[in-house]
Amino acid sequence: ELWFVLEEMRLFSQTTKDLQAGHSNSETDDLAVNVGLDLLRGIRLDGALSILSGADVPHVVETLRTLASFKHGKPQHRLQFDQSEYELHIAAQFEGFGQRVSFVDTRRRSRYKQRVEFMVGYKWPVECKHPQSEKRIIPNIDAALKKLIERGQPGIICIGLEQALPMTSR
Repeated sequence: ELWFVLEEMRLFSQTTKDLQAGHSNSETDDLAVNVGLDLLRGIRLDGALSILSGADVPHVVETLRTLASFKHGKPQHRLQFDQSEYELHIAAQFEGFGQRVSFVDTRRRSRYKQRVEFMVGYKWPVECKHPQSEKRIIPNIDAALKKLIERGQPGIICIGLEQALPMTSR
């Protein structure tokens, strides 16, 4: 999935990418949104990696290996890639605003059943959710709360809504 996104960005920037029209205006719009979504994912990923690699963030390499392991064409892997890309984006936002970020080492044993994505300041657990539809917003918030409650300490929940909320035409 990572290599697909990078290739889409390379093709788009190397030449003007012609978008073939769909069978309807609606289908053509959907095709354009999909191209834009891959470009957004690539741009956010590039920005996040620039910040995180320059900050020497603990365990970011393991997180990147996980990101690179998702296969293009598998719907579950695309969803996992979206979640991981959003997590890296949010971690970079915290780091960029002066907060120290450390990813959780998923290879180490943990006393928690569910792991949070990363910690801010080695103290505050952060749980990121990126729901893919409006009906998944509340269940995602509930799942994030469950992880933080298990830890028994205050934490931070970040919810990306750009794919969950319907677009309105003006």
